[in-house]
Amino acid sequence: MGSTSSALIVIGLVVALVLTACSGDDADLGGDGADVHRLVIDLQDGFDGIDVEILVNGRSVARLDGVETDEMLGVAESVEVEVPSGATELVVRIGPEFEAAAALQVDADRFVGVSRAGDELSFAVATDPFGYG
Repeated sequence: MGSTSSALIVIGLVVALVLTACSGDDADLGGDGADVHRLVIDLQDGFDGIDVEILVNGRSVARLDGVETDEMLGVAESVEVEVPSGATELVVRIGPEFEAAAALQVDADRFVGVSRAGDELSFAVATDPFGYG
């Protein structure tokens, strides 16, 4: 194999590695070597067709258009991410002008229910999944 072919293969591998590192799943927020846990965010009551963005530790993990609660089930959407053990900040933005935040201590899988009443959001944190239906 000539030096030009070898150089192209090396460049191709480097590009593939960089693309893989940069385009990884946005929902994977695990730290290097840290214990990683699931953080499941359920948008529950009060969502009536509004756009929602969810941020975890400053990173956008979901942008959802027209989120609407299924009144029969009591849930609109569910988003799951992986986070390292420790302090975690969850921010939920409704439309362009309103957001609410919750500070969480994650040492195991956590389930967060977010409910809306007007321009107020409430957060319920649980160690077990919420039941719907």
